[in-house]
Amino acid sequence: MKRTGLKAMLAGLSLTVIAACGANEEATESPDNNADDNAANENNIEENNNNADDNENNEENDGETGPTQSPVADEDDLLDAVGEDGAWILTFEEDVSVDEELVLEGDQENDGEPARKVALYDQEDNTYELTAPSMTIMNENALIQGGTFIGDVYVEANDFTLNDATIDGNLYFADEEYEESAEIDGEVTGDTEVEE
Repeated sequence: MKRTGLKAMLAGLSLTVIAACGANEEATESPDNNADDNAANENNIEENNNNADDNENNEENDGETGPTQSPVADEDDLLDAVGEDGAWILTFEEDVSVDEELVLEGDQENDGEPARKVALYDQEDNTYELTAPSMTIMNENALIQGGTFIGDVYVEANDFTLNDATIDGNLYFADEEYEESAEIDGEVTGDTEVEE
């Protein structure tokens, strides 16, 4: 009995060694295949590099391929972030105050839909204040979330949302349609009205 088991084990081991050696011979028998594979890999690398260059060129004009967030730590960061070339989400790192009226505008998108988000909070649940004479919202699906905006907000687009945030000032809608599509789940200390 013991010899039969030993013979079976040796036969299995022999087959494994033969199969492994055969695979090695196939790999070494056709160096042309390796050369073809290397050439194909080089072409793929070059194509990927060209695509990366194209994407870099598109970032300047296309909200979909541009940066997804603009960190805001000071006035200069904020003024860059709110404009047409800013990211879809503005993430605050501290309180920011500016003397200029802000205009949130551009063709930014999130998940294929127009969107802008002013995130007045961070991942550690700290909230921040943004102070300006006013902010005009010209983006559809714009959202102010967390923290406090000190100043008046003018909404000139559909689907504005105030979520778990405060507007310490007035909230004006340029049209009844904009007011009806808005979702206010925060506090507005001043008036909320349509101002055409």
